[in-house]
Amino acid sequence: KGRLWRLSLASGVPVELASAPDARGGSWSPSGTIIFQPDFRDRNVLQVPADGGPATDAAVLDFAAGDTTYRWPTFLPDGVHFLYHAVGTNEARTGIFVGSTLQPASEGQRLFQSYSNATYVAPLSGDGPGTILTVGPRGVEARRFDASTQTLVGPPHALPWPAAVAS
Repeated sequence: KGRLWRLSLASGVPVELASAPDARGGSWSPSGTIIFQPDFRDRNVLQVPADGGPATDAAVLDFAAGDTTYRWPTFLPDGVHFLYHAVGTNEARTGIFVGSTLQPASEGQRLFQSYSNATYVAPLSGDGPGTILTVGPRGVEARRFDASTQTLVGPPHALPWPAAVAS
């Protein structure tokens, strides 16, 4: 409890990677990096090599802007960029951001306001925009998203699926 572990399927031996006392999400890239939110609030999103090593910053909280937590990070297909949900005292900053493991000290790019985490769905054909799913006031919302340029493509669409936001 309170730690991030990786389990070797070949040997069945767990490998302890980092402290995560009250984790709020994580994602493993094909390139072997794991990003995770180790604590409920006041902690940066961290990255750690899946083979072990020190945990370093992947997204740095902007306390001056009122940010209190970045949650539910999830890698995009390139294994470098990731989506995360920012929450804080400044309502205008609550939303979905794109971060990069290559530029952890820089502020992520805000995509849109949201009170839920985001899930990226790749296009079926492998080409063109994918879709970001979030929960909005009327249920699930879908936004087309070009993962290669980290930009939204067109307006959001409400889907006929009820949902609720949980923290």
